[in-house]
Amino acid sequence: MGLLVNGAWQEDISRTKEGRFIRPAAALRNFVTRDGSAGPSGEGGFPAEAGRYHLYVSLACPWAHRTLIFRALKKLEPIISASITEPLYGKTGWEFSTARGGTLDTVNGKATLAEIYLLADPHYTGRVSVPVLWDKKRRTIVNNESSEIIRMLNSAFDAFTDVHTDYYPAGLRGEIDAVNKLVYPNINNGVIHDAGAFRHGLLQPFQMQSAARRRLSESVELHARSLSGSRNSRDREHRSHQTALLRQPTASESDRHRSDRTHDRFCGPARPQSVRLNQFAPVCCAPSSVPKNGAPLRGPVPKQRQNRIQERARRLSDDWRAVG
Repeated sequence: MGLLVNGAWQEDISRTKEGRFIRPAAALRNFVTRDGSAGPSGEGGFPAEAGRYHLYVSLACPWAHRTLIFRALKKLEPIISASITEPLYGKTGWEFSTARGGTLDTVNGKATLAEIYLLADPHYTGRVSVPVLWDKKRRTIVNNESSEIIRMLNSAFDAFTDVHTDYYPAGLRGEIDAVNKLVYPNINNGVIHDAGAFRHGLLQPFQMQSAARRRLSESVELHARSLSGSRNSRDREHRSHQTALLRQPTASESDRHRSDRTHDRFCGPARPQSVRLNQFAPVCCAPSSVPKNGAPLRGPVPKQRQNRIQERARRLSDDWRAVG
């Protein structure tokens, strides 16, 4: 990953000596409001209007992806347009293309997201990150912090939609902010920039810090217990399937064992290719030892079927490497 320095692209310099990626804070923090007044940060002059704003996102980025989810929840697709980058990071950052589920830049006609940042500020210094909320009228970036963008979508555009559900109610904001303060650095960044970061080029292989791994596993356990322990009426009414998936382990398991198990699940190394291939290898044995549909096999697995299974295993292995 690279970044812009005084308007010029350069290679990544934001790693520690151990190779750990440092995620900087978003730099562009203006707010769209109902009347155009200034928000919690930045300047004013960004009133909510139909067709004025545009989202730049990547489906490969969970922070950007949630702005699309929120846009759909509030039925704002006709109000706020969007462009989607390719899922793979290019030599100069996020790129626009119709390949692999992406789209072209339908607003400014640029080839890369870096050019969008330079339209807003020709001397911009910082990361070229998604999501980006773009103002078509003022031709500038409003905001590139996903948590703030979804809060704008939550209430600023209520005049243009019949969905007035408040996902950030005033009475729960303190609790929501407290949970996010714990989840964001320890779980969100822990998974993306620690446990799985080397898969995305953000962390060099075998350079994860033991403290970061432990912090991730302990945070997952903490929030699993919090979810499983919620028994008030609000949680019973709105509990999602994730609560069941994160159910608290049985009391007979020791805390150390639960923590180690969570650590292994998130941070364990990928199985060697030979192990993955052997998992799908055919078993040729005596007719009485392997039942098929309740009846014993009449002989060894045919050679043609062995070849099909091995080919399927090779394809699965290639898919695994492509994802990894």
